Amino acid sequence: LLARIYPTLIIYGEKGSQAAIDKAMELARLINPAMAFGSDPTVEIVIGSAGPTSGKYPRIFVGCDGWTCFVGTKQPWKVGNSDNPFGAGVAACLCAANLFRLIFQAEKATLDQHALFSALEGEPRQGDDVSLRGELGEVVQVGVGAIGNASAWALARVPMDGLLHLIDYQTVDLGNLQRYVLAERLDENGSKVEIASRYFTGRVAARSYPTHFENFVSSEGYSWSRMILALDNARDRRAAQAS
Repeated sequence: LLARIYPTLIIYGEKGSQAAIDKAMELARLINPAMAFGSDPTVEIVIGSAGPTSGKYPRIFVGCDGWTCFVGTKQPWKVGNSDNPFGAGVAACLCAANLFRLIFQAEKATLDQHALFSALEGEPRQGDDVSLRGELGEVVQVGVGAIGNASAWALARVPMDGLLHLIDYQTVDLGNLQRYVLAERLDENGSKVEIASRYFTGRVAARSYPTHFENFVSSEGYSWSRMILALDNARDRRAAQAS
């Protein structure tokens, strides 16, 4: 997320974490080939309950466990070992939002001091320990733009068996990279559904349809038990729901 907005990052961690650091730096370069890696931060993001930090700069603490995410400025929070991706995804988004406010609003920025949020209940509290289990089944996702990228990111990681049908006729342009979480710099002009499909290497499989939704239902049928609408205009949402 940060590599899509900021031109310089510093990534460091505990002893033994060099492989994770190298992987993060490689991903940042794939998103922005001109990414610079500095040595003197102005803001620190601390992920987890431990880790090196200078304490000289404003700090944003981030953690997650299962459905629960934490973002704050007062104290660190653990990172659990859950295979549930939703708490981690929400934590990353809230952290990025706090950092954006801190940088662009400066002295006027209002940050989350101690924010617990349950992605399951949609409530500002610690979530229940409800595990993901069973079958996801077949799901049709219409639209693989910014919201559709986020949906695909999460569904590719759920520990359930299923099949996701991805439908979008558009390609990625350079302006999309700052908000498409799955797109890299070399994906410009690539099919949105093909780019998203490559991330489905786990228990959920994906089929891509680089076409209009009306063409999809015309060829594949109208009888689907679940549909995700990741569309940015009311007309298309109504048309998909009416189908």
